[in-house]
Amino acid sequence: MNIMWFGDNPDLMKWTLVRQILKANGANLVYIPYLNENSEVTGRIKDVVDPGVWEYFKSIERLIGLLKVVSRKTKVVWQGFDHSARDTYLRRVVDVVRQRDAGPVVVFFDPDTGIEKGHLGPHHASNRELKTVWERIKPGDSVLLYQHAWMERTWQRTAQKLLDQALGYRGTQVLSLPLVTKSAVLLYAVKG
Repeated sequence: MNIMWFGDNPDLMKWTLVRQILKANGANLVYIPYLNENSEVTGRIKDVVDPGVWEYFKSIERLIGLLKVVSRKTKVVWQGFDHSARDTYLRRVVDVVRQRDAGPVVVFFDPDTGIEKGHLGPHHASNRELKTVWERIKPGDSVLLYQHAWMERTWQRTAQKLLDQALGYRGTQVLSLPLVTKSAVLLYAVKG
């Protein structure tokens, strides 16, 4: 997740849905933000914005505050994401998933654009990362993935199929982000 997009309208709806899912399932959250504060887009804008203004609107502390509101028992992979060191990041993710609290858990993957489709870039969750976590969670736990639209009419169905394939699962649900966007959804898979 690029800190640049934190707090925009789609983000508000995304986190509203996450909170509803956690409440409905009595689940705890494991949050995998793919946090990248040093992206080119962030760098260009951050360079011209007053540092105090940036800190107020885009700080990690504000994200931490949000996570406390969403779930009191949230575990987060805070270490910065580096596309060239994905294996290291995945090991950190697996460690955080292992240290989870008792009870059901929702593992929320929040890359900038969603699941890899053909080419794996720094803005994607990889099939390997998703499958590795899926294999380590328990029945009743779930995977939630932020997915941004592709330039195709059936992008939601395509994304749904890709997540099912990555997990070796059938039944991923597509959850819309109401009111603010038709260009993003959450993909939701519950392990049986």
